[in-house]
Amino acid sequence: MPPSIKRVVSSFILNRISGSDWRVAVFHRVDTMPTFPSHWAPCSGSIEEGETPWQTARRELHEETNLDVD
Repeated sequence: MPPSIKRVVSSFILNRISGSDWRVAVFHRVDTMPTFPSHWAPCSGSIEEGETPWQTARRELHEETNLDVD
């Protein structure tokens, strides 16, 4: 893979309110982010060397929300 292309994982947090009513958590990116500054987005992050996408998703969710995912 060329070095300029990053592998990224995005994770969505869903919360069922009742029946078919759901909430989706999105987060406002700060103005200083190098990509998509000041946009709303799910938790995302680059896959680090030796990580699986699932490991990346768990790490990023913990870093950005302090949630632990099993």
